[in-house]
Amino acid sequence: MVFTDWRQEPTTTDALQMAGWTWSGTLPWIKPASRPRPVRGRVRQLQLQAGFSRAGEQQPYTRMAMNELPQEPTAGDWTPPEGSWASSAANRRSMLGNRNRDTAPERALRSLVHAAGLRYRVAAKPLPGMRRTADLVFRPTRVAVFVDGCFWHGCPEHFVPPKTNPDYWREKIGRNVQRDRDTDARLAEAGWLVLRFWEHESPEASSAVVCAAVESRRRKAAVRAEPET
Repeated sequence: MVFTDWRQEPTTTDALQMAGWTWSGTLPWIKPASRPRPVRGRVRQLQLQAGFSRAGEQQPYTRMAMNELPQEPTAGDWTPPEGSWASSAANRRSMLGNRNRDTAPERALRSLVHAAGLRYRVAAKPLPGMRRTADLVFRPTRVAVFVDGCFWHGCPEHFVPPKTNPDYWREKIGRNVQRDRDTDARLAEAGWLVLRFWEHESPEASSAVVCAAVESRRRKAAVRAEPET
């Protein structure tokens, strides 16, 4: 299965057929309405999905009509299965649509820290082999910054479990909190300084703490690097 932009279809299909793949058809795909893009015509709304197979005879060229494409269930058609955490299709879409990076509080903090002259990695893994990322990573000074969402990380001031499946959500958020504590411990053991801020905290105050911590560790590293006399 190959996804390609409609403008690249001729080049892509020629290259794949020259490599020995067999053409089996083209299927237009409309980008989900939840992620609209500015378009100037109907053709620009399509992306082509071309299928190829190495073995067997060439399949007849087919093109599905737009009304033959599988449609996602609407809010009225979707029924939550037994034990589901989502109480409705709208609730499910809302939860799945939450960002796990580049949230507004993260961007505000990054902007202020960048304006202060500090440079960092975004959504990077502080430790190799650890499948966890920090929102801002200062590798030379080993400072990892996290901006935690009040709901997903169990803010003591603002977390309120949903009325639907409250036990499920308490357990899930509890696991998230345990994961955060484990991450902090593993980073501290490796010599990192961990800074965590809630999304409701002032980005100005948070950026001041980050800048002070990074500069402090820079000065300490410079002192250790000076040759003894």
